[in-house]
Amino acid sequence: MKQDFINKLYTNYSQFKSNSTYNSSEEYYDELVYEILHSMTVRKESIICDIGCGNGGKLKSLQKFGYMNLIGIDPLCLETHQPGFSLHPKSIGEYISSVKAKSVDVFILNAVAEHLYPWILEETLRSLKEALTEDGIIIVKSPNAASPYGGFYQFGDLTHLLALTPNSLKQIAELTGLRIARCGNEMLPIRQHKGLKRVVISSLHRIFLFKLFCESILAFKSIQVLTPNFIAVLNREECSKEFS
Repeated sequence: MKQDFINKLYTNYSQFKSNSTYNSSEEYYDELVYEILHSMTVRKESIICDIGCGNGGKLKSLQKFGYMNLIGIDPLCLETHQPGFSLHPKSIGEYISSVKAKSVDVFILNAVAEHLYPWILEETLRSLKEALTEDGIIIVKSPNAASPYGGFYQFGDLTHLLALTPNSLKQIAELTGLRIARCGNEMLPIRQHKGLKRVVISSLHRIFLFKLFCESILAFKSIQVLTPNFIAVLNREECSKEFS
């Protein structure tokens, strides 16, 4: 009965998620890819795997930006094979079992971790670590339960099973021999705006973050990541590579 309910939720997922991985715009994916990778040095020839790829929107944006080895995994996607671009209708476990150890440079989990129970997320990260190259990274974007405004994203979707914070993700990562090399606020989608409009939106973003910071101080809490969603970069504990 419980599984039937979950299946119904996912069957109709795109109908109530205006920005889901199945129906978002090209501009949305371009912004998302920039947000995820803008401050990292990821080689164009790196093998990048998008877990929960939906219709492959993020990968198409990555391809447009020059990345050449792109893999998407999603139980509901349509199987696709093109030069440097493939989508596989598989679960994470099915995919990992077919991949060589230490062969993937980047895993992207955008809007994935919150759909898993803590022990399933721990198992998932442990499996991804086995497939990760020595200096590879796992990028996680999730609703931020530590933010006063994170509840809208976390609890507005019945398929969300885990309320994550940067600290709780750190706890799970350390169980698997991973560490958080960087964790930060999400960006606002301002790159497509020009001139005065871009300045205004950027200024409002800074005011928003300052307001959240003041609220966290007044609540006697130290919250370093304040936006409703956060982005974390994970790598192996023994890897010394840092991300600013």
